[in-house]
Amino acid sequence: MFIYTDDQAPWALGRSGNTQALTPNLDKMADQGMYFPNAYTTTPVCSPSRAGLLTSKFG
Repeated sequence: MFIYTDDQAPWALGRSGNTQALTPNLDKMADQGMYFPNAYTTTPVCSPSRAGLLTSKFG
């Protein structure tokens, strides 16, 4: 399974301490060991980062 969220800032999860974010399923995955607080992307712009993830190419 692969879950890809769009514009997912690290602070936008309940697991990260955000009390206004209602993310019970992602929080449950994080509690079970699927938490990557230091994940990075090729660029902060949406379209190129999506293309990089989907094609495994940079640049």
